[in-house]
Amino acid sequence: MEFYFKYFKLKQPQFDAMPKIKLAILLLFILSFFACAEKKESSQTFFPKPPKEKLDSVGTWLLQDTNYLKNNYLPFFERHFNQQLAANNIDSAASLLDIAGSCSLENYAYDTVLAKNHLDFLSKYENQIKLRFRSRLYNNLGNMHVYNNQYGKSITYLKKNNYIPDDYYSENTLGWTNYFLMYNFMQLAQHDSAIIYGQKAMTIFEKEQYTYGQLQVNSNLSSIYQNIFNYSESEKYLHKNIAIAKEIKDSTQIFLSLNDLIIYCATNKSPLLSSSIDSLVNFEKRWQPKAPRLILASQSALAYKYLKDSNYVETNKILKQVAPLFPLVDYSYFNYLYVATLAGYENIMHKPLSLKKLHLEKLELAKTNNEFSTVQLHCDFLSKEAESLNDYKTAYKYLEESNAAKDKFINKKVAAEATELEKKYQTEKKEAQIKLQAADASKKNVFIGFLGFGLLSLFY
Repeated sequence: MEFYFKYFKLKQPQFDAMPKIKLAILLLFILSFFACAEKKESSQTFFPKPPKEKLDSVGTWLLQDTNYLKNNYLPFFERHFNQQLAANNIDSAASLLDIAGSCSLENYAYDTVLAKNHLDFLSKYENQIKLRFRSRLYNNLGNMHVYNNQYGKSITYLKKNNYIPDDYYSENTLGWTNYFLMYNFMQLAQHDSAIIYGQKAMTIFEKEQYTYGQLQVNSNLSSIYQNIFNYSESEKYLHKNIAIAKEIKDSTQIFLSLNDLIIYCATNKSPLLSSSIDSLVNFEKRWQPKAPRLILASQSALAYKYLKDSNYVETNKILKQVAPLFPLVDYSYFNYLYVATLAGYENIMHKPLSLKKLHLEKLELAKTNNEFSTVQLHCDFLSKEAESLNDYKTAYKYLEESNAAKDKFINKKVAAEATELEKKYQTEKKEAQIKLQAADASKKNVFIGFLGFGLLSLFY
């Protein structure tokens, strides 16, 4: 730059109009260069929602649920799949395999066979398949492994879905890929990665205004923050879901979102428990759902509230009313409060646990998954039961297990808090670097201003 100033000073008396214009252009170029150097890329790539892809008669047949359940589904698929391979129609074969693999995610019956088909096909034809088909096949493999609790393998395959759609939109979008990556990392207790992929999924779902995807991400983000003991963030995402469900007026999602909040409050002894249960019960009265799982969930929540208020008569009355529904509901999300309320009531009444086998099964599962708070919960139920039956040896055994789980839970919390402190330190460090960069940028701006002043002076 010093060269240009010296040149300007020596040659100034000889300048005519054209050199002035040239120098003006040069100075503007320099200004533009510094301005661009400071600019940061903030735009994000999104893809529009294109029309539904066309399916031929074979693809339509494969997608029908009634056909999927038939014994001739796989032979029908393999016959047409092999015909396309024989004719060297690789993309058509990939499309059929994608449809069949997607169906297996809903029904599970043939996922092992189709997973092998996916791997064999990819190993042989990967470089010949269009990127969008290749990505969807990897997506299928990732999701098959999710449903089989093989989270590490699932991550490996899902990360190979690196295609950003710009001309189509299907159920296997980049949004769902990021959602399942979040879910996998959550199961592996790699919470930072889970949050990153959850936010990526949310960005896509919000852009597409896909509320169902948003609800799923919020629910999982709430669980993740609960796992790292950030309860304020956990509650924030639960309330977001309630707001979204009410905005779209989806009764089922309103119910599920309220039930999420109640389970959270019951697990963490939140003061919001009572009001949350009231909201769910009042909503059920207005909506009057017929599904046994929904009735069991809301009435068990009411019984749980009565139990906490020491109203044992009403607690017992509701437990008896919903008891026939319990065998019809095999998903723990809906029977969680029934199991907890029944165990709590039976212990208070000094009765043997009628669901003791279930508590023992859940205890072993919680130990396997290192869910220390759940281990503590079931050990407490079993210890109190043994104590009420004067079996003090067994009561002491489960009490020791409960205390050990509590210690591990506290250690886990301390480790999480240490990680949080490390994050804060790194944030402060980064902020200091940003301030330093801002100071440097300020110096550059002074220099740029001086150049601008020189440009103006040139014309005067």
